[in-house]
Amino acid sequence: MKKSLLTLTAVLALSAFAAAPKLNISGQKTPGEVVEKDGVYTVTPSKIRIQLYPKLRQPVYTNVEIEIIAEVSGSGNIQLGYHGYDRRGVWKNGYSSKTIRVDAEETETVKQTLKVENKDIVSVTPYISVFSGPVKVESVAIRVIGGLDASNIADAPKCGSWNYVPYSRALKCNAAENGGVNIVTGAGQLTEFVLKNVAAKDGDTYQFDGEFTGKGNVSIGLHLYDKRRVWQGAVWAQVKVNGKNGKLPLLTVKTPKGKQQVTSIVPVFRVVQNSDITCKSVSVKKTN
Repeated sequence: MKKSLLTLTAVLALSAFAAAPKLNISGQKTPGEVVEKDGVYTVTPSKIRIQLYPKLRQPVYTNVEIEIIAEVSGSGNIQLGYHGYDRRGVWKNGYSSKTIRVDAEETETVKQTLKVENKDIVSVTPYISVFSGPVKVESVAIRVIGGLDASNIADAPKCGSWNYVPYSRALKCNAAENGGVNIVTGAGQLTEFVLKNVAAKDGDTYQFDGEFTGKGNVSIGLHLYDKRRVWQGAVWAQVKVNGKNGKLPLLTVKTPKGKQQVTSIVPVFRVVQNSDITCKSVSVKKTN
């Protein structure tokens, strides 16, 4: 059975959270110091520390607190930390926690909260340094405190009756004064809100209303579905926000060429990457 784009994308996004990324290794002098099997790295340094870190970088902003999370077992000394990079991808500095002692036969989760104070840093990579071992490392991850991802989306502040799409991500997601929500997104991130599916046909027009303040870009749209609730495309309009938006564009339902006849829609709006937007009182109504 075919799935709607929203459902399929959500499944792919959630599966991405489930798999720990492959780790890069630095400081290894001989192959036997790090042995990888089934995604678990057994680290036994001979002279100096060995560092493991994922390739992907996490967008951040100045003075944000981040949590470094590692799954480990074995016996040895470790540190958790991050490498910081500027907008050009140039390494600026790194920061490590105090030494942490690992003594665990079974896997345990170790966490450290660190602050990103350097104003030039826009992305970070978490790492674990192993000074003695053997220590088994299963994963190293990072979480932006106050951000939005699959781990906390169910409890995130909402914008009226709009619901988050499961793959939404943001650096910051806070309840705004007088209702609404403030969203700050980094590179490669977006936060998407949807309403329930409603009946519609070609030629129907819909007017969005509401207040978007801050700086960045918002996309408003209609996801289009046929009578079997299979996604057939979308109608989009872009809204540039620099202070406060004006009147929002009118959207018209139109079945894309070569697609099945549209019989229902899902209204949607997105705060796209590199935006700092507060959304309040966002609504949409049919105008004909």
